Amino acid sequence: MLSVLIVSPDPSVPGGVSVFIDSMKRHVTRSIVSSFTVGSSGRGGESVSDVVWRLIAAPVALMSRVRAQKFDLVHLNPSFDAKSLIRDGLLVLALRAAGFKRILFYLHGFDGDLQKKICNHKLLRRLTAWMLNKTMLITVLDENFREALIGLGVDPARIIVTRTMFDGAALRATEKAKSVRPFILFMSRFDREKGGRELIEAFIYLAQAYPDTDLVLAGLGEDEEMMRGIADASGLGDRIRFPGYVGGGAKTKLLLECEIFALPTFYRSEAMPVAVLEAMGAGKPLLVGAAGALRRIARDGENGVVLDAITPQTVVDGLRRLLDNPACAAIGQHNAELAWRGYEAQAVTAEIENLYQRVAAC
Repeated sequence: MLSVLIVSPDPSVPGGVSVFIDSMKRHVTRSIVSSFTVGSSGRGGESVSDVVWRLIAAPVALMSRVRAQKFDLVHLNPSFDAKSLIRDGLLVLALRAAGFKRILFYLHGFDGDLQKKICNHKLLRRLTAWMLNKTMLITVLDENFREALIGLGVDPARIIVTRTMFDGAALRATEKAKSVRPFILFMSRFDREKGGRELIEAFIYLAQAYPDTDLVLAGLGEDEEMMRGIADASGLGDRIRFPGYVGGGAKTKLLLECEIFALPTFYRSEAMPVAVLEAMGAGKPLLVGAAGALRRIARDGENGVVLDAITPQTVVDGLRRLLDNPACAAIGQHNAELAWRGYEAQAVTAEIENLYQRVAAC
């Protein structure tokens, strides 16, 4: 069996990468995996000096770890954004300084605006390509991301298009129940570009026309106070609920009971959100933004509503299309078939272990 060191965020910090790694670890069959945690603990209170120290300490600790233990490969889990590239770029250089070259660079998100800025800056372009070419294999979640990296000067032979996953075990084990009141579910970080504000404003506009439908927004984030304020000011506080961050059985229950899963994201570094795949696996129609790799899995009309532009009015129009559509149940069933066939954790983990074999053989 291969010995693999997986570098990933603190598992106590909510996020798609943490969910992805947790799911993958439960399904590996041909590898022995160990963990190395990077990034913030999510507890807040870090000063600039704390961040700088962490950026220095992590590469040193990783060098020590790979020198002390014999790993067949190291699996990094960055996104293509400024913070992640700096942090994980330093980790790549530390590994190479330690004489270790069997590195899998598994990109989970991609900021196209950043790629364009780097591409227009000669030195940054060369540095980025040089760092990425120090890895053995780079995975991306969309063909457009692959072309963008090639445009930076990354070796095309190192880049493959892959997919993320959802763990269907909880969905499979939980009996589906009908909610007392139908509701639209938003499940994500409360960040400005995730579309939570637009969704609340759209719901408020539609609330009178659909008096039996509620809105549930599950998550945490810097926009929570603002979003709660809009909900409270609307006088619809009893129909707009904020359960906080949910996991385990509570998360599964929400996914199974909701009528529509809505994530009108326009997040620049959007990848393929695990919550969207989970909602599809639960048989729900989608309202999503055409951001990142979501374009790869969600098609307008086929999987629900896919919005090219995110405003309260476009979200209103999208919700109307779904709420008034008698074929919503059929769309949800189609989504379930697609998700279970193409994105369930057991099959995707088997593909990742094939990549491990490929990297380890180099």
